[in-house]
Amino acid sequence: MKVLLCIGGWEFSSHLATAILHPANRENFANSVITLIKDYGFDGVEIDWEYAETINQARQFVELLKVVREKIDNFSEEMNLEEGQIELTVAGPAGPVQYSRMRLGQMDDYVTFWNLMGYDFSGPWVSKVAYQSNLYHGELSTDSAVKAYLAAGIPSTKIVVGMPAYGRLFLGTSGVGDHFTSTGPGTRFGGIYDYKYLNSEKDRVDPYQICAFHYNHTLSTFMSFDNPLVTEAKAMYVVENNLGGGMFWEVSTDAHINSPRSLIRKFTDTIGFKRFKNCNLLDYPESKFTNVRNAAFFADE
Repeated sequence: MKVLLCIGGWEFSSHLATAILHPANRENFANSVITLIKDYGFDGVEIDWEYAETINQARQFVELLKVVREKIDNFSEEMNLEEGQIELTVAGPAGPVQYSRMRLGQMDDYVTFWNLMGYDFSGPWVSKVAYQSNLYHGELSTDSAVKAYLAAGIPSTKIVVGMPAYGRLFLGTSGVGDHFTSTGPGTRFGGIYDYKYLNSEKDRVDPYQICAFHYNHTLSTFMSFDNPLVTEAKAMYVVENNLGGGMFWEVSTDAHINSPRSLIRKFTDTIGFKRFKNCNLLDYPESKFTNVRNAAFFADE
């Protein structure tokens, strides 16, 4: 199993704009990444910037990836590692407003693979209810995003389809296409409910857009989410389009792996288990932590 450090995310991406503003900032960022990899034994880094908003920021993003890739390659050469053993990945937006600003083709020169965020198509920021993670059709969809990345020159095998292990709730509505009054408190965030807590007895799947939902006529509530049937369809989509795989946000909100409701289990069972092409790194002799420095020794034991 590989473990990557993820930097950014929805709550902390605002700091990235400052961190990569100037060449010196980007150099410092890249050096810090390598230090963290060496100290904590990571197998790479993911940069999750949500989102680059200007032409200059899009250019700076490319420059950041370039210098981080150079540092990773230098570190890999020092450690006599296989090409690609230390990974540099990007969390890619699925919305055209966001990815149209990005220089996808230039970025891809430095990226190991793309984690395409095929979720949050809908939420409290929209005016009318829509599915939050549909595979096809609608104003936003995973399929349309995949096609856009392919059109930008991204190899299919470098595109990893992101799926949600949570649902989004809408209150005071008749369903898709209707207005709503609010999104409810959520499990941890407003309107967001962990998949493992959802009652799946009355799931329905839209066969056109491929998204699961539940509508409560008594309470006028609409929940949009992925269930095992939708996950299976997305797994087949990955196989049929020769994509790089799947990822879930987030592992902790899925049902237990032994449950028939587990989305991760359904996905892996559908595509078949495949080993990584190269092993994770266990030897970090420059780590400031004794247990990390000795990891290779204990692994041999």
